[in-house]
Amino acid sequence: MMEKQPIDSYTVIHLLYGFLAKKSGFSETEIVIVALLYEIIEPHIIESMQQGTNPLEWNHEGKKNILVDVLAAYIGSRLAK
Repeated sequence: MMEKQPIDSYTVIHLLYGFLAKKSGFSETEIVIVALLYEIIEPHIIESMQQGTNPLEWNHEGKKNILVDVLAAYIGSRLAK
């Protein structure tokens, strides 16, 4: 299985999450923890979506993409200051 690119269209969503979470009063530590937890459960969410009547074409994210997504959430939180 080929690994996905480290930066993809969803990286912007993670950046936005970090920005909005910081503006809502969450600490950077809380933002990073939630981003990490999401990356852990994301494969299970996608797999359950694939069991529906219209399965998605999804290849598991690579480690670099997970790292970039969490970093994007952190950067978003820093931009919110």
